[in-house]
Amino acid sequence: MMLWAEAVLGALVAGGLGFVVLGNPRALGVEPPIPTRIRRAGTALALLAGGLYILVGGPVAAVEAWAAVMAAMADIVDRVIPHRWVLLLALGGVFRMATGSLGWLPTILLAAAVGTFFLVVYMLLRGGIGFGDVKLGTAMGLGLGWPLGLDAVVYGLLAGGVFGALLLVLRRARARDSMALGPFLALGVLIALLVRPG
Repeated sequence: MMLWAEAVLGALVAGGLGFVVLGNPRALGVEPPIPTRIRRAGTALALLAGGLYILVGGPVAAVEAWAAVMAAMADIVDRVIPHRWVLLLALGGVFRMATGSLGWLPTILLAAAVGTFFLVVYMLLRGGIGFGDVKLGTAMGLGLGWPLGLDAVVYGLLAGGVFGALLLVLRRARARDSMALGPFLALGVLIALLVRPG
């Protein structure tokens, strides 16, 4: 019963914070106005992150899920992933390492490997992905650790690949068009934390 009370409280806090952040472009870390539909969707997802992820993974998982939602919303609005959400996600892993629930070496090695992978793709594609995606991928490795961080990256890339292929098949995009990868990486975080909580 206590866990459900914590989940309800977490949902209210996360939803309220999400509502406040998404009502202010500066707080989210973007320049243009935030469309109403994005504010509503982001607030609903923030509320879900605060409640559901406390139930399945505890407060740290809820904070990481919330940070992923905010990063996704910023990328959708302005094609930018602000440092604040990347750092908040990474801090979840630092907390877990400090408390002994994540191994330091595997976590740091995974973060370095994922960051290097995204950096190489960033340099090779020259605009195919943004540097924010490099930061977010690195934070996913650090924040979720081994093997959860790798799961999240794989889920995110698969989701992005399927969505991109669908757009091509439906002729809604061309092969040279770019799309925001951040929301799919964030989705990978949400799926990984739900399937196998950290």
